[in-house]
Order: sequence, then C-alpha cells, then structure tokens
Amino acid sequence: NKSWKKRWFQHQNGVLQYFVSEGGKLKGEMVVRDCSVQAEGEVGFSITTKERSLHCKCDTREEAGKWITAMKKN
Repeated sequence: NKSWKKRWFQHQNGVLQYFVSEGGKLKGEMVVRDCSVQAEGEVGFSITTKERSLHCKCDTREEAGKWITAMKKN
C-alpha cells in the first residue's frame, strides 16, 4: 500500500532533486541519465534507473506530460 507524500522537484544536468517543500530543504536526489520513463495512469509516471525507481503523481495531465517529456530528453 503506497502512501503518497508531496514533494517538489528540480531537474538539472541529469540530476533530479526533490524537496520537502517549495524552496525547502533537499530531501534527496538521483542521477537520471539513461533512465527510463513510463506513464502511469492519467497523471502519474515512473522514473527507473539501475539503482532505483521513483513513482510520481502530478496535479494535472499537462504537468505530467511536461515532466515525462523533460525526463526523456536525458
């Protein structure tokens, strides 16, 4: 059973960083070069690297589409 936690993300230079709140403390990061990205449902997607998988949900389809496009450019 998944418990969703809201996080804010930043993607730069092949690294995805996530924060507890907007402008807040860094919670973690993962190198996403050579990752695979899959849509999950209407507003979700997963990012998979050799080390781990991250499952994300967005507020809108448009936002999810933008993230999927950005992550596939790695």
